[in-house]
Amino acid sequence: MEQTNMQLLADGIHVEGKCWIFTGTSLSVSGYPLMYTHNSANVEWLAHRVAWDLLMHGHKPRRELDHLTACRGKGCVNPAHMEPVTATINQRRRVARKLWREDGETYRVKECGPRINREAARNPRVIWFATKYDLPLPVVDG
Repeated sequence: MEQTNMQLLADGIHVEGKCWIFTGTSLSVSGYPLMYTHNSANVEWLAHRVAWDLLMHGHKPRRELDHLTACRGKGCVNPAHMEPVTATINQRRRVARKLWREDGETYRVKECGPRINREAARNPRVIWFATKYDLPLPVVDG
């Protein structure tokens, strides 16, 4: 079943730069792409959540997936572009990024969070998936 879900995920991805954009048939109310998984009883799931659960072995309770500054795309399912954080941190970063974009350059870039998730970028399962389906991996310094 897990391999089937990985294939379903991969089949819906197209590459835009370093982002893995999932092009599902429908969107959530907040604009995130949805996907069906094998044996999900006709329930659609957030595609970025499915990607994280499959490639990073699940998620921590009471954590949201923050799309990091490397992409900020709601359609991106690249685990290296996400980080599990509390709702408070996710909201704080969202506000900081909005102010940073409006300011144009200097507004507390540090408050926006990291550019990529190094742990996810180095995860063997993520690397395997990217290699198998010819998807780009971020360059991780140090």
